Amino acid sequence: MHTESSCQLPIFVLLYPDRPFRLGNLFGWEYGPETQRRERFLIVQTPDLSEKQVYAKERRLVEEVKAELARGRRCQIYAVHTQKRDVARRLEDILTNEGIRVALLTTDVPPEARGGWYDRQLRGGVQAVICHPKLVQTGLDLIDFPTILFYETGYSIYVLRQTSRRSWRIGQRFPVKVKYLHYAETMQESCLRLMGKKLLVSLAMEGKFSRLPVFWPSPSACSTSCPESTRSSTT
Repeated sequence: MHTESSCQLPIFVLLYPDRPFRLGNLFGWEYGPETQRRERFLIVQTPDLSEKQVYAKERRLVEEVKAELARGRRCQIYAVHTQKRDVARRLEDILTNEGIRVALLTTDVPPEARGGWYDRQLRGGVQAVICHPKLVQTGLDLIDFPTILFYETGYSIYVLRQTSRRSWRIGQRFPVKVKYLHYAETMQESCLRLMGKKLLVSLAMEGKFSRLPVFWPSPSACSTSCPESTRSSTT
């Protein structure tokens, strides 16, 4: 059985709704007064849901992408879990199965070659690109992708601010849309609320006072119901 330490708890609670399978068990450590040594204990055992099921947030992503493409707008999609627990690859498969021409940008493409990589994808008729936000946070103008969809954000306000403005550049002819997808009443929503507060503090430190309320998610955030096994007993 695959195991993880308690330091991975924040990752587990954010990731499980997006990838509710093959995460294994989460263990912690505590001091045992009887044994006089550190002992491992089980924090949570994550049930495996079906990998073949397309879940609510994934369906919402498909709906958003198709709606934007119908308006002639390409989409840039961000996901932060791209390696060991690859959410981005799963999204690529789901969108491809829906007939969407999608490309996945990975670290295999060096920074200096990423602009050319985007140009080649555009010539090939790409409609949506998926990548980790850090891969495009600086040095790229994504004016051909006026819709940005954060499937996952992480906790870095610097990365979020940089990547959310990749399409809002000189030469952009369309209004830029930025949307954040999350499961309601989960740590994903709490994460977005925290990021919203950090954003307002960051702007205030720069002398840019926003009229937006501290409450996040905002109306531009897209929430969905979480998978059945991740619901709390009160919902």
